[in-house]
Amino acid sequence: MKKVLSLILVLTMCFSLVACGGGSDTDSGNEKGSSDEKTTQTETKKEEKPKEVEFETVTVLDNEYCLIEITALKVKGNEAELKVLLENKTEDKNQMVSLREASINGYDCEPFFVETVAAGKKSSKSIDVEVGNMAGKEIKNATDIELYFHVSDSDDFMADPYGDGRVNLYPYGEEKAEKYTREDVSADILIADTDEVKVVAVGVDPDDMFGYGLILYLENKTDGEVMYTVDNVSVNGFMADPFWAVSLPANTVCYKELTWFSTTLEDAGVETVEEIEMNFKAYDYEDWFDDKYFEEVITLNTADLIEK
Repeated sequence: MKKVLSLILVLTMCFSLVACGGGSDTDSGNEKGSSDEKTTQTETKKEEKPKEVEFETVTVLDNEYCLIEITALKVKGNEAELKVLLENKTEDKNQMVSLREASINGYDCEPFFVETVAAGKKSSKSIDVEVGNMAGKEIKNATDIELYFHVSDSDDFMADPYGDGRVNLYPYGEEKAEKYTREDVSADILIADTDEVKVVAVGVDPDDMFGYGLILYLENKTDGEVMYTVDNVSVNGFMADPFWAVSLPANTVCYKELTWFSTTLEDAGVETVEEIEMNFKAYDYEDWFDDKYFEEVITLNTADLIEK
């Protein structure tokens, strides 16, 4: 959805930039001003391009089966562009290399990268990692980029993996690395704050593309992956399940949206969302049957939340 909205905004900006040009009867001062303006625009465009930082090749994983190296790094504000070299060292097994986790300054970026490397072959690819729109307003520079790669058999998902590799990249030096922390505001509704997790309702999106959205801030304080789920969800007293579950890597944070489809609310006879009730759970991703980090029935009055 965010990519669709971004595309719409880009198209809108493109139309806006096709503005009416000045008349032909310009004096030398105006011509100079026009020239200066073009120069400024050119410089701005140059500044917007990702800048390659001083970087030496980093080996993420190197064993008898595979090799993963990061060979180049470019940054633009809170976005990062990586160049990776992948090598399948086996003679008869095709491999699938995936980026399971990626974060910038401790903010989970939901990466999507999967590459198949045939037996005995190499592959050179680019990976883009960027912060979501909400946190992007607060995270200005990518100072700490954490990546987690996984290599498996692309033809047999049940086979043992060939390896895992985790790495932290510090574009400006480790001493300048920052971690994103969100400042609480008066309009927040605190759902949970334990030694392991923090959950805050920060707003609603009544005009979500698919229906109605409840925006949550999630924080994983543990050294393992945490799963967040909801069940027995009702809106204005009518059962309406958003079918929502989110896993969050160790020591990361993110914003997530529970979305009720318009059809779900229509079927429940809900015209205006006023009250949301749900059983909220947070627990160890690796052990669903262990004691929960948090489990409680939560009731939210949407009038208390800020519309985004």
